[in-house]
Amino acid sequence: MFKKFKTAKPIPAIIILVASAILLLSIFLPYSVANKELKEDLLEISETKIDENDEFKAKDLVRVSLMEAARINKTLYEEGVFYVIFIIAIIVFTLLTALSANSKKPFLVLIFNLLAFLLFLIIKVDFANLGVTSNEDFNSGIAFYLIHLTFIANFIGAVWMFIKRKEL
Repeated sequence: MFKKFKTAKPIPAIIILVASAILLLSIFLPYSVANKELKEDLLEISETKIDENDEFKAKDLVRVSLMEAARINKTLYEEGVFYVIFIIAIIVFTLLTALSANSKKPFLVLIFNLLAFLLFLIIKVDFANLGVTSNEDFNSGIAFYLIHLTFIANFIGAVWMFIKRKEL
């Protein structure tokens, strides 16, 4: 029915695997970075607690990863647990994307990549509304850009995988 790829990994699968690995790493890289003025202010009061449970200090807000932002929101707000659930779901969908690429299943790569991207968009919009990113106090960190690039790379890799499958 469908022709199988040769035993060597095709380039599209490698692109998807690398992009998925970068996406997983990006969850722990700075997503939001305080601007210069706020950074100086936060470092001046670096040991000041920002929550009732004394889990987070002011210095923790200088560079915030998606995972840290989810933990902070979970601690400060009851509904913050949804961030943790969404990030865990993004991790699961990213792993499923990589497994699908490894199994040479471009349709599944597209589906799992799309699901992870939609969850990321929900978090992105909500964080923007909360003022976590792209405002006068915070700028987008490296993870913000890497995450977008990895979703694009996964999409291109899946389309390329479809094309390669038709050629064989």
